[in-house]
Amino acid sequence: MPESIDTSFDELFQAHPIPMWVYDLATLAFRAVNTAALQHYGYTEPEFLSMDITALRPPEELPRLMCNLRNAPPHALERSGVWRHRKKSGELIDVEISSHPLQYQGCACRFVLAHDVTDRIAVQKKLARMNRVYAVLSGINAAIVRIRDRDALFREACRLATIEGGFLGASIGLADVDDTQAVHAGVSLPQLPPGFRALWPDRRAVHARAPIVVNDIASDPALAPLAAQLDALAIRSSAAFPLMVGNRMVAVLTLLADAPDVFDDDELKVLNELAGDLAFALLFFDREEQLSYLAYYDAMTGLPNRQLFQDRLAQLINHDGKAQLALILINLDRFAQLNDALGRHNGDALLVQVARRLEACMPASGNVARVGADTFGLTYPSLERGESADELLRQVIFRALDQP
Repeated sequence: MPESIDTSFDELFQAHPIPMWVYDLATLAFRAVNTAALQHYGYTEPEFLSMDITALRPPEELPRLMCNLRNAPPHALERSGVWRHRKKSGELIDVEISSHPLQYQGCACRFVLAHDVTDRIAVQKKLARMNRVYAVLSGINAAIVRIRDRDALFREACRLATIEGGFLGASIGLADVDDTQAVHAGVSLPQLPPGFRALWPDRRAVHARAPIVVNDIASDPALAPLAAQLDALAIRSSAAFPLMVGNRMVAVLTLLADAPDVFDDDELKVLNELAGDLAFALLFFDREEQLSYLAYYDAMTGLPNRQLFQDRLAQLINHDGKAQLALILINLDRFAQLNDALGRHNGDALLVQVARRLEACMPASGNVARVGADTFGLTYPSLERGESADELLRQVIFRALDQP
């Protein structure tokens, strides 16, 4: 082993800006500690020298420490990597440890250099987290291009958030329904009492119409009573992002994380962009559905239009050409004069009223459509005999339309 520490070495030891100490290999007690270590860890020299090296470790690090001590090279320099240490204040830090054996005051000891790399580790973790969030953003944008179904897009977004983004859980729920309708991935929110469910970030986001971030659930006054229940599931922070289509809130994206303070400004900027992209996809779906609706339905009455009526009629004829099928066309007499006399608004109201009456009186197997400006088409495929069409027309349809 190297010779004992001499006076010149002791002077360098005390003056070195990085924390250093010497500990006894037999007892693990501190035998010497430099000024930088006293200042960095917050202990006085007598306090330091009254402890052993386990006192600086949080409990979860002790098994790893004991394993390292058993396997440390007895005669060589060891770089044992990054460890968690606890200062006197309770603050946890990341330190990079290197050490080598020496004789100190006649005892077999080990000389340790503890370089604080907390900031470096934090930057590395943040870069890794941001890379994961950007991967989620990229994946969702790719999904938007290829997926044309809202629920399928929601499922893929939640999957990406947990698999690519590393979030503990993700959900997207419609803004106007309860949590049972949400799409989930990863850990799901446990069943919460009704009073507390309204205080969860997604419900608060609906109320505020703005993102809600809870970076430490344990210290959030509203959720403090649930802290133990949520901590058991490792849910320690959460954020909810409204998905807005124009001024209308359609859904809420909620993310769960297993550590506090995950949602910093840089991450929130990307996540808000992600929510905006999902909202844009919903706007596209809305417009696509509207165009599809207008292609087959009458916007005023909500009835099938001429195109859909003809398609359904063809299907009925081709399904069984031998069955009895009634086809009825109803035209409103003097509708143009009514429009001229009472105005277009009242004419439209009359068309809507006729549509509602026809829908109400037609049998379940029948179809009603608006096939022209003032013309309605009806099909009834379940006739037992030809005369039933006349009975249907006179006793049901005309009777409904004859009411004032």
